[in-house]
Amino acid sequence: MAVHFSEEEKKKLEKNEAEIYKKRSKESVKQEWENFTWKEKLQNFQYYYLKPCLIALIIVAMVGLQVYDYFTKDTVALFITIQNEVLTDETIENLEKELSEYLHFRKGEVVRINQATDNYQIQTYLYSGTTDIIIASESDFSEWAESDYLFNQNVHEEVSFYADYSEEYRFYSKIITGEDVRQNTTDTDIQPSDQTNYYCGISLKDSEKYKQIGGMISDPVAGISCASKHTEEAKMILQYFMDNSQKLETKAVVK
Repeated sequence: MAVHFSEEEKKKLEKNEAEIYKKRSKESVKQEWENFTWKEKLQNFQYYYLKPCLIALIIVAMVGLQVYDYFTKDTVALFITIQNEVLTDETIENLEKELSEYLHFRKGEVVRINQATDNYQIQTYLYSGTTDIIIASESDFSEWAESDYLFNQNVHEEVSFYADYSEEYRFYSKIITGEDVRQNTTDTDIQPSDQTNYYCGISLKDSEKYKQIGGMISDPVAGISCASKHTEEAKMILQYFMDNSQKLETKAVVK
């Protein structure tokens, strides 16, 4: 509730010398500050300004870190998923560097190689376009090809270069469509209605480069994700792995 003073009370207050009743101006505050001892100034700063200053510094630091991270964080310009492989971390790191140099990536652009075992994670990577190339055994690769996650040479111009390779290196698969799934909601063994064999990948069984990095998959097959945003770079890497006239500098590092 507001307090109302009479005229007489107001006059008494104006004459009151108590500190609480004094009118404060910028000049009076400045003069008061100048009269403080250094210890009083320090106490005054801690009481009134320290907490806001600390909060401001934290905010500035957080914004600064975000800006720094934005400008210095590497951009993954090609992502390769190798399913159920056992390459060492050092081998992967060296191979990522060598492939980035082969593709003449600019500073800050990198090849990233992920050894995945979780099917759900791989499915997410393929669907979202995170993965550009997948390398897997024939049986594992067949699952992704059947599910229509990969470019095929029958339909997609992006992998027309598949035609350059002889029959022994071609991987074919029938494709289970969304309509096939909708018509067989209770069937766990869905058969594709389209009996066409689509050319979906390339066998790396004779790739000296894949053997050189210590790959343990005996029948590796490579293909390019339909959702890939880096199809040209993916094409160059598959062609590179299939070219036995060049060798990798990367050697398999055994634990």
